[in-house]
Amino acid sequence: MPRNDGWNTDHTVVQIVNDDMAFLVDSVSAALNQLDATIHVVVHPVIRVKRDKAGGLLKICQNENPSVDTSAESVIHIEINEHAGADKLRSISKQLEYVLADVRNAVEDWRTMRVKVAEAIADLQPDEVPLSRAEIDETKSFLRWIDDNHFTFLGYREYGITSKGKKAGLKTYPKSGLGVLRSRRDQNFRRAFQRVGIAARTSPTFLKRPTALMVSKANTLSTVHRPVHLDTIGVKMFDKARQRYWRTVVCWAVYV
Repeated sequence: MPRNDGWNTDHTVVQIVNDDMAFLVDSVSAALNQLDATIHVVVHPVIRVKRDKAGGLLKICQNENPSVDTSAESVIHIEINEHAGADKLRSISKQLEYVLADVRNAVEDWRTMRVKVAEAIADLQPDEVPLSRAEIDETKSFLRWIDDNHFTFLGYREYGITSKGKKAGLKTYPKSGLGVLRSRRDQNFRRAFQRVGIAARTSPTFLKRPTALMVSKANTLSTVHRPVHLDTIGVKMFDKARQRYWRTVVCWAVYV
């Protein structure tokens, strides 16, 4: 840090100002650790501020009562081991921007993803889907369990299963992505679904089996909350023609 700022340090300093939300510090810390950055100091005050329409800071309102024209902001100061190379610093900056975008998308869409779970449960009606009552009841019980604070919902997207003869594939339903799956960077999730296609090719009756649920591990680490392998949960749903498609209720999730 330049001495003319009033202080100096032997560490590289990472400073982030963001709307206050869940998972910021743990997600940023995990990202830095994965970049071989040793964390020495973390300071994380949350302050209330007033900004103009362009985002310029007008006033810090920490000692005032909250009002409609102020907002809570997370200020994160982290000191890591020194990284002097410009390429390394750009790499750190780019990865943190990537992680912060995932955090924002997951937090903003969390309630909507819970709604999707409720819709999946409501759609599984014994008189409307070609599944046994036992299969339906078990699937509903599992979905209610994961929604009862046992999973952190991070992403959602719907996929259709297409099949011609013994071949099967996946198609994405446009604009169905939520959370970390708002974008199209979900190749690891597609790989998690490869066994659907393989099973369909080896067994033409695969798509007709009375199975509603698929649970597996993605081979991608979570960028939000904890750096663990993401859980992939798919629920087989049915259209009016009783054709199968996958509603990926919790495409990517972290077990709490």
